[in-house]
Amino acid sequence: MASRKLPTEHLDRLNRDGYIFLNLLAAKFGADIDRICSEYELNEGHYRVLWVLCLAEKKDPLAMGDIVDGVINKASDITRLVDKLVRLGLVERSASPEDKRKVLVKATPEGRRVFAKVTAKIKAIHYDQWKGLNKNELTTLVELLKKALSATDVWKRG
Repeated sequence: MASRKLPTEHLDRLNRDGYIFLNLLAAKFGADIDRICSEYELNEGHYRVLWVLCLAEKKDPLAMGDIVDGVINKASDITRLVDKLVRLGLVERSASPEDKRKVLVKATPEGRRVFAKVTAKIKAIHYDQWKGLNKNELTTLVELLKKALSATDVWKRG
């Protein structure tokens, strides 16, 4: 009986350790990103909105729902994030010509400039964040994280 319990206890420990280390890493990396973003009165959420707007295939304004899909964020949070970006002059909001109930958002030239500056700094910090892993290890980690995500319902909308 004891031999059957050991693998379960070991797996329980691995599950817990994976959870703890992933959260510690996410908190540390998130703090690094927020530190960079704060230089521009932004946080990571604001940066993700600019990311979606500035890297969209078409440079046309995007509907709020498209931004939500792109940043993988709660819809209620997007309005608050966009409101601040509007106040900072980094994005513009308008009603859709086809459907006045639909809100469209696009990055301003200043928003694109800030996005480019923040992105350059974030790229540099990413190199530092992952310096403990070689390219093969990082590739393996990314594949394992994608595999773990695919086993969850995080991508499903309910």
